Amino acid sequence: MFRQTKNVDAALLAAVRRNFAAHGEGVLDNLRKAKPHAYFRLVALLLADAPNPPSPFEGVSDDELAAILAAARARLAAEGSL
Repeated sequence: MFRQTKNVDAALLAAVRRNFAAHGEGVLDNLRKAKPHAYFRLVALLLADAPNPPSPFEGVSDDELAAILAAARARLAAEGSL
């Protein structure tokens, strides 16, 4: 089922890209005004398809994160900002 849904999503996105190329932003604006629920679904679909940027904390352990946080708090406290 998941594979079939993914194929439908890919086909929908391809159709949206073609439509946007042919008709521009006006189509999206009209959709947003006339059918906001459909517009939101489209936006959600596009965001779900977008790659996530790598986290700057990738590979950092919980203990290391706790140490970084403790050091940041100590520095803020020393500066009187905390």
